[in-house]
This record gives sequence, C-alpha cells and structure tokens, in this order.
Amino acid sequence: TAKLTAPETLSGLAATGSPSAVVHVDADDAVRAAYADWNACPGDPERANAVVEAIRSVLAAARATYPNADYAVLVGGDDVIPFARLTDATTLSNEAGYAESFPAASALGGSLRRGKMLSDDPYLSTQPIAFLNRLLYVPDIVGGRLVETPAQIAAQVDRFLGGPTPGHL
Repeated sequence: TAKLTAPETLSGLAATGSPSAVVHVDADDAVRAAYADWNACPGDPERANAVVEAIRSVLAAARATYPNADYAVLVGGDDVIPFARLTDATTLSNEAGYAESFPAASALGGSLRRGKMLSDDPYLSTQPIAFLNRLLYVPDIVGGRLVETPAQIAAQVDRFLGGPTPGHL
C-alpha cells in the first residue's frame, strides 16, 4: 500500500467526510516575510512572535470563512509553526532557569533566556484579554499539534482515519 505524504494526507481529510479545511499559511506574503526575518535570527523571540501574529491573521481570515470551526490542528513543530513566546511571570521555576540547557542562539534557548514560555494559545484565541502588562490568550476553540517528521504526521492521520471508528480516537 502506498503511503501518503503529510500534505496529501491532510488534504485527503475533507474527502473522508470529516469537515475540514487545510490552511496553507506559507502562501501568505506577510507570513513568508516574517519567517525570513525570524530565520535571520532564530534566537529572537520577538521575531518568532511576528511569525505567530502573521499566522494569526491568516487564521482569522480562515475563521471568517469557517465560522463554525470548533477545532484547529497545527501541523509541524516550532520550526514549522512557531509557538508563541509569552512572558513567564512566575517567580518559582521560571522558564529562564532552564535557559542554560540550550544554545543561546537557538529558537528555544533565546526564548528561555528572555523568560519566555512557549504556547499555542494565541492561535486558538480570537479575543485576547488585557491583564496587567500583557495579554492573556484564552482559547476559543480546541487545539492540538501534530509534530515530528512528515512521515510520522501522515501516520498519525492515517491511524486517526483508519482506526476501528474512523475519525475518532
């Protein structure tokens, strides 16, 4: 049996009767420009957040097209769809305490050194709430993330669709 690649598998979800849409955020000029800027300095959390904001704009347009969407699945790790870098305001076990475990110029190392935690919540929240000196992203829709290699992502989707009750875990 031929195995599908992750993009083929994801695009095939709609054909199975599962209501879905694949949003190719990399087709947007603002997203591509933000990625180019972040790639020039991957350890800069503000540049990563610029990519997140550009993607949020694309997702907002998709939500306008699909207003009844209840779920979002992000496909790819931090290097593909970056996690938002949010300020870790805790005083106990702050993310900055783990910074030395990673190279300073890496995406994770640079974020931890600046006391940032990684989150997908900005992708899932349409109306952030102002709180103190930052925004709280309370998700409006349920979200998940498929990570690892394209082959592993495709295998996860295949398992989801081909299980005893297709489309259910």
